[in-house]
Amino acid sequence: MDPRLATLVAASLAGLVSLACNFQIPEPTYLHATRLLTASGEVVSFGPLNPDRIGVGTTAVNEAMPGDLYRFEMVVVDPDGRPRPAEQLDSLWFQCGLEACIDETEPMLPCAELDDWSLDSRCELGAGDGQFEFEIAGLGPKVVEDHKPAFFGVVGYDGRSARDCWESRLALEASLASCGFIKRRIAIGPTWWMLAYADSEGFVSPVPIEQFPAPVFYQFANRRPRPEVTVAIDGELAGTYPETEHFRVTPGALVELEFGYELGAQYLQSYFEARHLGGYWWFVIDGERLSAELYTTGDMHLSSVPSPTSVRLPPIVVDELAEPGSSRVLIIPRDDRFSQALETIAFEIEAEP
Repeated sequence: MDPRLATLVAASLAGLVSLACNFQIPEPTYLHATRLLTASGEVVSFGPLNPDRIGVGTTAVNEAMPGDLYRFEMVVVDPDGRPRPAEQLDSLWFQCGLEACIDETEPMLPCAELDDWSLDSRCELGAGDGQFEFEIAGLGPKVVEDHKPAFFGVVGYDGRSARDCWESRLALEASLASCGFIKRRIAIGPTWWMLAYADSEGFVSPVPIEQFPAPVFYQFANRRPRPEVTVAIDGELAGTYPETEHFRVTPGALVELEFGYELGAQYLQSYFEARHLGGYWWFVIDGERLSAELYTTGDMHLSSVPSPTSVRLPPIVVDELAEPGSSRVLIIPRDDRFSQALETIAFEIEAEP
């Protein structure tokens, strides 16, 4: 090694060591700056196709069919975990077909200018504030084969426009402050009714329609799951969210969260899967695969990185030197049909008695 380079490396390492006691990188699950966390999606107005798919439930439907009016909502939160109002945000949305938006650094034409606009197309959907509504386009052969079209969202905040963020990304500029980017998929369905409709429109179904058993046509559209979170503080049961949304803790407390979901609601979210065995398609009922992403604010920190598949999360520690004030735990529940949203549990830190 060049002696001058060796000296430079040694000096840099020494500098890092000297800063180690004064500089800590926040863990990924801790909110220390304004940032885009997720983009929720839901059907806000149902089109004419398969009205029986709406089913029953209290949470939003996120599985869509052509002709539905759909809404994406950017969830940008400040360091305290409070979502920014939609009117303070600027968004831009693109449809990527089934390409998973891999080439999102390429310009795209407006969807309305395409002669054959379908869910297979790559194009610019449009712009809005934190909320953006659009009509789900018609089917294409690729989305019939794999009914999970991708979308790409850009958001600007603190005075920056989404268009400016997008153009800076296209130009590969380093400065993307006050910008957020997110990839989202939408499940088109319910699958089996959608495939029967596609067949009537001249598309080729990946599973022969004549092998569909009648019950599959009664599958409900997917709805957003809402967790039931049991909260224990220092080993004592304190309550269950969402019945209780605010809890009281003291400095040094240990908070444990255990996830569950209302069984009746989840039973209605069961769906049919097709398996190819011995030259025939067999249909079985399966349950949703649920997971959650977790963030903390203020004087609360996760004690370790959580497993995305665990129902029991690592304990959350309240800083021993915490001053009285508010902290929050933000939860993004997800299912395997691309539903996600934001749930918030508030904790009031009180002085030791």
